[in-house]
Amino acid sequence: MSTVAVKYAPENKVDLLSKQNLINPFPDYKLLREHYPVCRVEPNRFWAVSRFEDVRFMLKRHDLFSCSAYSDMFQADWLSEDCKSDRFIATLDPPEHTQRHALVNKAFVGRVINAQIPHMKKAAEDLIPALRAKGEVDFLEYFSYPYVGGFLGRIIGTGDVQGLKDMRRWMQMEELLTLRRPSDEFIAEYEYLLRKHRAQFTKIIEHKRENPENDLVTALIQAEIDGEKLTGRMLRDALEIFVAAGFQTPVQMLCACIIQLSRRPELLAELRQSPELIPAFIEEAMRFAPSLHGALRRTRSDVEIAGVTIPEGEYVIALLAAANRDPAQFPDPDSFQLSRPNVKTHLAFGYGAHICIGEALARLQIKIALETLLENFSHISCPPEDQINWAPAIFVRGLLTLPTRFK
Repeated sequence: MSTVAVKYAPENKVDLLSKQNLINPFPDYKLLREHYPVCRVEPNRFWAVSRFEDVRFMLKRHDLFSCSAYSDMFQADWLSEDCKSDRFIATLDPPEHTQRHALVNKAFVGRVINAQIPHMKKAAEDLIPALRAKGEVDFLEYFSYPYVGGFLGRIIGTGDVQGLKDMRRWMQMEELLTLRRPSDEFIAEYEYLLRKHRAQFTKIIEHKRENPENDLVTALIQAEIDGEKLTGRMLRDALEIFVAAGFQTPVQMLCACIIQLSRRPELLAELRQSPELIPAFIEEAMRFAPSLHGALRRTRSDVEIAGVTIPEGEYVIALLAAANRDPAQFPDPDSFQLSRPNVKTHLAFGYGAHICIGEALARLQIKIALETLLENFSHISCPPEDQINWAPAIFVRGLLTLPTRFK
């Protein structure tokens, strides 16, 4: 934890949803790190923690910072009773979280992940002809969403076209959930999509119980530790979490990689010549411009960080993306360095007990996609950040569209 004290923590110094911060939040992240490492921000007057060591301290000290903060969104008063969710992996703290997390983690064994490699490669290759024919496309629409969403749909069983559209809309709505009540229209659409996907998940689980395969759902059903298995409700919640974490985050990570390649044609050429460097590029891209920008917690008691006391019961955002640009951890943090020695200490997937279960799968998805794209194209061009349509979200920074030219 940082030992550098600050004299005060002004409230609402930064609005994370301001137009400028949607385009480029990193100048304000630097301001926070250097002058207000613990302070209140907008929206919702959340507290924000921005320095690397402080963020890591916050994420590993579940005795001080609870993940139950997410329960207030998934069990909000405005939700109908049947639409409330435990989301137990996301909302529980150790020790309750530990064994259930271990059960879900058993589904991500190497044999299950490796079995998906041929399907990922084919999915990526099938999308190349349209990119080549059109030249300029919305990368989200023509590659990132169908590639990631199609993979999820295939392994879960919701792979029809309408199912993928509904999944995309559902995940976009989840990104807009806050602690404030949304409009009645928003609630009605969100609950419709949630009920639809829960019904699908329940049918899929029942089918896989009777017809087991070498896939994720079967692995979740069969996972057992000390005689304990996931209940039907837990299995359904696990699939909800898998879709929530495994859809928007990889979609936007892939877009971030494409943007970085478009800004650095010499690096694109180097990766085409030496594809074994692609994993290192992915790690630095995730440090430099992660899709997951924040993780929400709630204080269990009064907590002091960087000389500032956060009262008990307050919501606190661990600003992962700000921590990833902390010069105390990453020298010259605003430069993109393919050979950065400590790059894998980045916090793009979180840290501690709640680090993303699917991080290995996400890395593999992005690697295969980039390998396929770089095998087929020698030039990638995207507009400047201020000409890109960014989604209004706090936790997963993402694009609504990404016009991209391929040659």
